[in-house]
Amino acid sequence: MAFLLYSGNKPELIRIIKQKDKAFLMKFLREVAPMQQYLVKTKMDRSVLVSADDAESIVCTINNDLEVTKGTFRQLGLNMSLGKSVMDTVSFLFQMRDDRIYTSYESVNSNRHGYQPWKRSKFLPVSFWDLVIVGTDAIDLIARFFSEPEWKTTSYRFIYFHVYSYNPAAVDRWAIARIDFDLHTVEYFDGRVDGRPNLKPPELTNFLDALKTVLRPILVSLCPEYMEEWVCSAYTETYFELLDNNYDSGVYTTAITYFLCQTTPLYFDRISIQRLRMSLAYWILVGELPI
Repeated sequence: MAFLLYSGNKPELIRIIKQKDKAFLMKFLREVAPMQQYLVKTKMDRSVLVSADDAESIVCTINNDLEVTKGTFRQLGLNMSLGKSVMDTVSFLFQMRDDRIYTSYESVNSNRHGYQPWKRSKFLPVSFWDLVIVGTDAIDLIARFFSEPEWKTTSYRFIYFHVYSYNPAAVDRWAIARIDFDLHTVEYFDGRVDGRPNLKPPELTNFLDALKTVLRPILVSLCPEYMEEWVCSAYTETYFELLDNNYDSGVYTTAITYFLCQTTPLYFDRISIQRLRMSLAYWILVGELPI
């Protein structure tokens, strides 16, 4: 996978990237490859995972911080709808990935003439959206999720956070939103939304209006210097096969987020999504996402 940075063609940066990729590859081969058969046959096997009695048993710990239970692998392996704990684990991995890219970029480029800072992304847990929809005060939300004075919109480009689908009838409800501080937009991504037709369903239009309304106090608090109206829209510049079941929406949002983080055209199909479930299990087990 491409490591897309502003000075990615410089020899020094290439050397750093190769070191990072080699370190990840060696970790993958050392810790995951020997365990793949065990993971597939034991951790992910229906005959084992069909019982939820041991769902809370710890399978691995990511970055010496986040404990991942067998229930997480059960949800991935049995084509189940992904729960909040799984989505929070995915957000945690994306944050680690972004931090790793930021650190590498800064170390290579910070002393160069004309240096342009690499803008970071922030990936929030599901609890952020839960607090937003119950009307938690914006200042309280910022205090919970953004460390001051560390937080500066000048050094951050995006905030990603999981939301619940515009369709209230959705059984499997995950979607994702992204705040863009450079363009002052809020984009909504949903595996149920086809970006090709010009006409949006009325429910989606109403949802986008409501999304902008509930986020406005937070956006004003985070970016007080911007006095104009923020634009809130559904993402329409790409194509993927639409969500057609009641258990893959969390995997869809993960695929969408990965493509967005790589700044590559967004296309995937049913086979890709099925494959991603297994890849997620591997990445969680190894404790990091590949670049």
